[in-house]
Amino acid sequence: MKRNRTGGHPASRISQWSATPLNPNAQLHAIFDSGFPYSKKLRAHKSCVNAITFSRGDGRWLASAGDDLRVLLWDFHQENVEGSSTSLTGHRSNIFCLDFSAQNQYLYSGSIDEKILKYDVSTATNSTSGGPVQTFTTHEDNVRGISCHPENDDLFLSVGEDGLIALHDSRIFGGCAGSFMNECEVTDVRYHPRADKLFFTTDQRGNVCLRDIRMAFGDRSTTSGLSVNGDSKGTHHLPTIYSISDPIPLAVCSGTNLPDGSPVPEGERTYKNACTMKHGSFGSPSGDIEDMYYTTGSDDFRAYVWKLPDTVTLQEARRTLSRDEFNNEPPRTIAYARSMADDTRYIPVDLCTPLSRLQGRFLHIHHGMAAQQHCSATTGHDSIVNSSIIHPHLPQIATCGVERHITIHSPTPTAPNMTFTRTSETVRALPTDDPQVTRRYLLALLSGHNNQFDSDGSVDVAERNTIDFFDGIIRDHDDINVFTAGTKVHDTGTDDEEISSDE
Repeated sequence: MKRNRTGGHPASRISQWSATPLNPNAQLHAIFDSGFPYSKKLRAHKSCVNAITFSRGDGRWLASAGDDLRVLLWDFHQENVEGSSTSLTGHRSNIFCLDFSAQNQYLYSGSIDEKILKYDVSTATNSTSGGPVQTFTTHEDNVRGISCHPENDDLFLSVGEDGLIALHDSRIFGGCAGSFMNECEVTDVRYHPRADKLFFTTDQRGNVCLRDIRMAFGDRSTTSGLSVNGDSKGTHHLPTIYSISDPIPLAVCSGTNLPDGSPVPEGERTYKNACTMKHGSFGSPSGDIEDMYYTTGSDDFRAYVWKLPDTVTLQEARRTLSRDEFNNEPPRTIAYARSMADDTRYIPVDLCTPLSRLQGRFLHIHHGMAAQQHCSATTGHDSIVNSSIIHPHLPQIATCGVERHITIHSPTPTAPNMTFTRTSETVRALPTDDPQVTRRYLLALLSGHNNQFDSDGSVDVAERNTIDFFDGIIRDHDDINVFTAGTKVHDTGTDDEEISSDE
């Protein structure tokens, strides 16, 4: 898709795009590609925000939940979103996952209280508060993932730390239509957006499995799937892009370069995922599927956005080597094989230049630096960003994490639903490990990092304790990184890799 681009400040570029006779999709992509230098904080939660999701279609509702045991709904059809519209209660412990049903009639939430709650969005949004209309008690440990059927409001999948993968139908007694056990903790689940008989799971061992519902829960039930293995602990892997027809990764997303294409300066922190579980999302302007983007959070207090080439381009760029050729590669190279007996090694494409680093220096794009502005600025996240999601209709990205606020990022200072201010280009530096920092870390450990209030009733002090706690965790992980641990080859073979499909 051809785009006309010019230099200068993003606002001037936008006005020039508007004057160019391009189709609306091209203009939206041009705006999206300009980066996200503006932001606004949404404040209503009292502790860490663990989960965020937009309603399907036009994305009217943003649902958020976390350690304060509440699910909040934010109406993005308002002219200026300032506060949440509805507060939903019912959980007794931290909430970690949310999903809207196919037609946005229901919202499902999962918690470490082992319960899944179902809320009726149509009635809840007519009030400032509400409770669940149905409770599911299928799991015997923390619920880690929920995914609603792409067409049926009453069907959804759930997974948990008990290893259970469950199919739910809210119309039947008990709600559970089928289940099976995985060999280890299951960390997330997703329906295929167009083939409703297929779904994906990830687990603690680093496996990414494509499964068929007819095989998993039907009369021919089997626990095998098309499996792709990560490193032995399922941690420290870069975001990895797959085609569903190929168990070998196409690409990995890294932060080796700045968005302008230059290397990250020595000593400056960049993309890393070692301390918490991250949730990312695919998306594009106005739901367009021609050009895809991927975003996720990072331990360096930023969120990242990568623009993904099409599948054919990635397949052609992925390197294929013999075993002997791979032995001549640099020692930190990670390759994949279909089995340990296979002599062929595959090295995914490294998408090392992100389109944007949200809250980082060089916030704009690789098209050039913008002139300095004299305007107010908001600070970005002061700690780890755990979730980053793209709005399905507007050119906006929502991020959340260790702190109690949600940040909405925008390429422009104004939008139909809110006004933004320029985001600070400075990211908070990680404190050095001196005695005072160590003391605060120990105090945070002793006080419990997820307390909603400090002993004096201060939410701010409690959040400071949480940030100190995660600062300590980051320092503990600074020297642990699989990408500096030598050569590693991943065997993606399994004893039974077939998936039955009538598609």
